[in-house]
Amino acid sequence: MSGAAAAAAADAAVDPERPRRLLEEVLARPEFQGGSASPGWLDGLLNRLFGSLGDVPDWLGAGVTLAIGVAAALVVYLLSEGRARRGRGPGPEAGDGSTTAAGPEPARSLYRRGAAAAAEGRHAEAVVLLFRAMVSRLIERGLLLADPSRTNREHLRDLRRRPREEEAVRSVLPAFERVRYGAAEAGPEEARRVAGAAAGLFPEEAAEGSA
Repeated sequence: MSGAAAAAAADAAVDPERPRRLLEEVLARPEFQGGSASPGWLDGLLNRLFGSLGDVPDWLGAGVTLAIGVAAALVVYLLSEGRARRGRGPGPEAGDGSTTAAGPEPARSLYRRGAAAAAEGRHAEAVVLLFRAMVSRLIERGLLLADPSRTNREHLRDLRRRPREEEAVRSVLPAFERVRYGAAEAGPEEARRVAGAAAGLFPEEAAEGSA
């Protein structure tokens, strides 16, 4: 095939509208719906970029299309990251004392709600509530700082001189993080394991429940 024929075939394969269609398809996904499909500035940018392709010389068509495709992918990535960060809340290592409109929820209340969730088969909810109950109880005892910015890893470091409490938290932290931040399901065995670790910090509640 001659050079001219190859160039003609390459030009024919270039679809200058493809990057725009791909970007619009991504922006139409549910996670990007918050009123309009895309911000006004993005609409203007798309019109300026994609609308100008007709003025680009044929020999630049493929390169310009590729460059715009990369730019579109970058825009999508940045939008995805921004929305994901806003939706996730605290990162996977953020400390998890629970609060209510009236302030921190007492550890005993969290423990009772977690135990009730476990008994009713709401295993994922039980894992989250019981872990939070453990952290709150250790805060109430003065073993952890009542600082929402403290991460769970920092809590573990704070407990290094309390091996029993450190091991209790460490043993259930992976289950909590999978359920709370990974949106994973929890089974009855996992809920029982977390409940057993929490019971060691709530002997009065455990004794009352077995009476």
